[in-house]
Amino acid sequence: MTRGFAVIDLETTGLLLQKHDRIVEVAIGDTVVITGETRRERAAWFEMLSQRQFAPKDSLVKKAKVLVAADPDSMSGKARQARAWGIPIINEAGLERLLGLPASGRR
Repeated sequence: MTRGFAVIDLETTGLLLQKHDRIVEVAIGDTVVITGETRRERAAWFEMLSQRQFAPKDSLVKKAKVLVAADPDSMSGKARQARAWGIPIINEAGLERLLGLPASGRR
């Protein structure tokens, strides 16, 4: 089974993992939900995810592996529901890293 990983250089970022931190893994066929405004066009994200055999969606479903939001700390309805279901919330840059894509830059 192929998995995507976000690689974080702990030495140069200074990020210290805490025991409550989670590592997000996605596998072929996993549902990835995108919500809110994104730097890349939504259709482009859906195409990239589909090409990598993920199931992109606009609507949050309980089987979603990850929710992509402009602000992972958002209190939107989708973000609150994702937290209640234990679905990790990442930003667009996190999805780019997870898929091994170059950063898209800011609009």
